[in-house]
Amino acid sequence: MTSELPKAGAARRARRGPTVDDAVRQAAPRPRMNPDLASAMDADPESRMQAIVFAQDGLDDLLAHLPPEVHVEHTYSLIGSVCVSGSVADLRRLADMPTVKSIEPVRTVTHW
Repeated sequence: MTSELPKAGAARRARRGPTVDDAVRQAAPRPRMNPDLASAMDADPESRMQAIVFAQDGLDDLLAHLPPEVHVEHTYSLIGSVCVSGSVADLRRLADMPTVKSIEPVRTVTHW
């Protein structure tokens, strides 16, 4: 029979209660929209844009729940994301979906 011992310091943390860092992590949700992408959207709210959408729990789940207004341009199964295009309003709505982990801008990759 094996017993599972708590990790070092676990009992001490349990006695002292939650820390300020714990409270901040729980109170401030991680933003899903990249700030650079949000700024570009604010600058031209009537445009159509591309974005990289990362799946929260799985690519198949994300693809099954994407709204029809958003067009999938590329699928990146290795990193669990898709490149989509749509109106700024459609892309903003993606940030509220539970299947979306984060939304990043499409960036140009260069070589040297």
